[in-house]
Amino acid sequence: MGMEFNAPRRILTGEGCLADAEKYFCSMGKKAFIVTGKHVKKLECFTQVMGFLDKNGIQYTVYSGITGEPDDKMIDEGVKLYKREKCDFLIAVGVVSFLVSKDASYVTGQVIEISGGLSM
Repeated sequence: MGMEFNAPRRILTGEGCLADAEKYFCSMGKKAFIVTGKHVKKLECFTQVMGFLDKNGIQYTVYSGITGEPDDKMIDEGVKLYKREKCDFLIAVGVVSFLVSKDASYVTGQVIEISGGLSM
């Protein structure tokens, strides 16, 4: 039996990927949903993402409830918050596993994953 994987529309990784991501934010909508983990939220790369959004007048909601491999509860909470906040697109900072989960992936089809430069 074959397997099907949902994947983010765009994945940026490696050195400099954060700066490259900014050009995509403006074309994806007016409100972003940022998914990350509690530890990643403390890193400079996370602050930079919010700075790019602020600079371009894009509102955002942050979900930092990912604490490792996302379970059904984390995914359900994220999807509910995304819908309640009426977000247009999703940015995952350092947590690609949320994006490929069955229920959360392709919430809008406008998804970007940023993972470059994370060193812990």
